[in-house]
Amino acid sequence: MAVAGKWICSIADIDETGGLQQSLEAVIDGLGYASPPIIALLFILMGGGLYSCRRRG
Repeated sequence: MAVAGKWICSIADIDETGGLQQSLEAVIDGLGYASPPIIALLFILMGGGLYSCRRRG
């Protein structure tokens, strides 16, 4: 399957990485897009954990 995939990519003139070009700028942009949902999830998880501990104690 790997050989067939390489053959198809060579005929379609597509590079093997699918057009993915890793650079420092791309990594920083990705972290910028990912950080707000991660922070929101942490606030939700921390808030739920603290609330449940207060009710028990």
